[in-house]
Amino acid sequence: DGNGNLYQSSPSGNGSIELTDRCLSCGWLTGTFNSTLILPNIDTLTVERGIFFQVSFLEGGLVGNTGSGNEGTMVAYIDGIFFRAATVNVEISGNSIIITGTLNSRSIRLIVPASTSGGTYPISTPGYGASYNDGLDTEVAGSGQIIVNYINGQGTRIKFRFVTTNYNITNGRATARF
Repeated sequence: DGNGNLYQSSPSGNGSIELTDRCLSCGWLTGTFNSTLILPNIDTLTVERGIFFQVSFLEGGLVGNTGSGNEGTMVAYIDGIFFRAATVNVEISGNSIIITGTLNSRSIRLIVPASTSGGTYPISTPGYGASYNDGLDTEVAGSGQIIVNYINGQGTRIKFRFVTTNYNITNGRATARF
């Protein structure tokens, strides 16, 4: 919502999605949905007869979205507080893809090998890494995991969670175009 609260359909809510059209070569889906969304111990929303039209699934952004300077999306919870990056930057350095999501002075940084395939990788795996900068200091992840959904010539989709000395980053998702 406008206050940054995230309503979720799981674990207590429910919902359904029906795909009514798709264009695999275009990379978009169209359909309908309904859902019961929960903000635990605060609020419940019911969505009925929702629609989505030509939503892109290839690059993690909207079809035709150009000129924003943003190279993807990133969301996570930092100690239970929702974080949605205002900007996402992607850098390819040597054999690594570095994705940095920034909101004001805070940032989350993920590193994955460019040659990685889909799978779940502990942060301790060589070539994988994560860190959080709270605006003053950068803390490197001591534990956690990165789940790579895909990496192809156009971009990547990643899920992540990690723990630093002072922060617990959970339910992270990032998409990046390059």
